[in-house]
Amino acid sequence: MAFAPSPGEFRLTMPGASRSIVVKLERTRAGHTLIRRAGRAGGLLTPSGHYEGRPWAREALAALAAGRGEPVVRCGVCARELTDQDSKARGVGPDCWAARSRSA
Repeated sequence: MAFAPSPGEFRLTMPGASRSIVVKLERTRAGHTLIRRAGRAGGLLTPSGHYEGRPWAREALAALAAGRGEPVVRCGVCARELTDQDSKARGVGPDCWAARSRSA
């Protein structure tokens, strides 16, 4: 596997799955890419392209390589996932934005 994904969180729709999943890619000091889901490690991709781990993590990497993932954007105040375009552009969710406006 010669795909070198960038670190971050991604929402993926997996083939045959009823809903999407969020995976987090982290870069280790050795340059490996660690694949996590729900805080648990699922696989490791080396800089040379060697993969070790669970099948779901391999499928997640394949989905990212095929462009079937979108970055997860989180609120800069509470870290909840942002879903609407206005909130993503602001970097702050509607609840936190309203609370910030009231306190200003």
